[in-house]
Amino acid sequence: MNGYYIGLDMGTGSIGWAVTDKEYKIIRKHNKMLWGFRIFETANTAEERRTFRAGRRRSERKKQRINFLQEIFAEEISKVDEGFYHRLKESRYVPEDKKDLDGNMPKLPYNLFVECEFTDKDYHKKYPTIYHLRNELIKKDEKYDIRLLYLALHHILKHRGHFLFEGRSIENISDFSLTFKDFLTCLREELEIDININEDELNELEEIFKDANKSIKKKSTELNKFFSFKEKREKAIINLISGGKAKLSEIFQNEELKEFDKDSI
Repeated sequence: MNGYYIGLDMGTGSIGWAVTDKEYKIIRKHNKMLWGFRIFETANTAEERRTFRAGRRRSERKKQRINFLQEIFAEEISKVDEGFYHRLKESRYVPEDKKDLDGNMPKLPYNLFVECEFTDKDYHKKYPTIYHLRNELIKKDEKYDIRLLYLALHHILKHRGHFLFEGRSIENISDFSLTFKDFLTCLREELEIDININEDELNELEEIFKDANKSIKKKSTELNKFFSFKEKREKAIINLISGGKAKLSEIFQNEELKEFDKDSI
């Protein structure tokens, strides 16, 4: 081979290459044309990487706060209910996958309270949302079950707000991509809904949201089709971000909240 050229076409998400002779004809070697391309995930900007790092650190700090809280309450809670923390940990699973402290299937399906005189049903009836409990603890000067105090403080420490718009005023946000990624981070951390989309899909979403000629119903329909959501919970969230309304009981998957559905947000 008496001389050849290597051509490269480099982009943010792909690179193309070719080997030619001096006449710019693609060279063949071992019965293969020497040209091709590679597609890879688009690199993140410094600001995007910083946002992801901040999200990871925020998640780690949240876990650390909860661990500290459990250490503080551990001795007193164990006097009342030795399996309380364990049931909380197992509450993420469906009943058939739950295990008790001994590794056996639990006899009761409850996640929080298992006493005959006070079960989860009684708890949710008395406190339809955690905010009802927090409100009562603040306003009433009474002695409460240590587990109720723990649940209220756990919620405060876990859901104490976020700082996703650090350095940016929410009124002046113009970057849809970063803002929507912030929203996805909130969904993952607060509701455990994990959605992954690429840059091209973000651009498509931006066009849907920014189209002033589309009605709320039209946007909601297109977004549900885009994400292929089938669950009521996800569809309710899509209705909200489209500018519509949703039921609290569907978003938080809590049947006890149905009485508040008439006050849909």
